[in-house]
Amino acid sequence: MKLSTIVLRPGGIRPAEKYARHDPGYLFGMVDVRDVAQAHRLALELPATVRHEVFIITADSPLASVDSAEYHADPAAALRRVCPDAPPVSLPATAEWYTIAKARRQLGYQPQYNFQ
Repeated sequence: MKLSTIVLRPGGIRPAEKYARHDPGYLFGMVDVRDVAQAHRLALELPATVRHEVFIITADSPLASVDSAEYHADPAAALRRVCPDAPPVSLPATAEWYTIAKARRQLGYQPQYNFQ
């Protein structure tokens, strides 16, 4: 028997009824419980050839395409560049965020509840 370990590392899981599309938490590692469920289903459906992988499971942060120095210099301007229609929100200057690129590519993860 060949052992396979697929690890899902979700961010701060929010209940479905708490979703708000402009909640800044979705920029910084929060994830809706429905997207976590999707990731688990996708992990169960992975082919047996996929073994020993770790996936970050969060909302799709538009900040993942922003250079951290640009963000730290002016968080509001960095967010406006990637989300020009976003309402003004309070952003911490020292925030961190995650990329879901690997989960997208290898797992097929497509979060539906993001900062929009």
